[in-house]
Amino acid sequence: KVVGSGPEKESLESRAKSQGYKNTEFLGWVSDEERVNLLQNAKALIVASEDEDFGITSIEAQAAGTPVIAPSSGGFLETVVDLPAGRQGGKTGLLYGGPGQVTVEALVEALQRFNPSDFKVEDLRKNAEKFGKVRFKKEILTLIDKNLRA
Repeated sequence: KVVGSGPEKESLESRAKSQGYKNTEFLGWVSDEERVNLLQNAKALIVASEDEDFGITSIEAQAAGTPVIAPSSGGFLETVVDLPAGRQGGKTGLLYGGPGQVTVEALVEALQRFNPSDFKVEDLRKNAEKFGKVRFKKEILTLIDKNLRA
């Protein structure tokens, strides 16, 4: 399922149809409620954009208990804890490629390594909490307090 209505949507949808990909569904824009439902029922969130500053969707996926497969670049380096080959637990996804090296081949290799049972929902949600409102509010208030006293 492909979610979003970015500039590549029509081209990708046309290519998928012309190549006979009947198991690929382009949903376009979805509501917040539908996005959460999709993430909760997905095996993984696959991200192809290598220039994300932060990538909130990867955090939303982890909060929903879904591992992330994302480029080894940008904000994903901070939000996705990579699972090296042959390891299990404590991680939140697979990183592939790197800056300027996000290729089809690198993604295919990550997909071949991916095994949903390598990930624990509690690890995914724990990592997502690091980026939650409670921590943000606490750290902002600490920063303000610290700098006002200086």
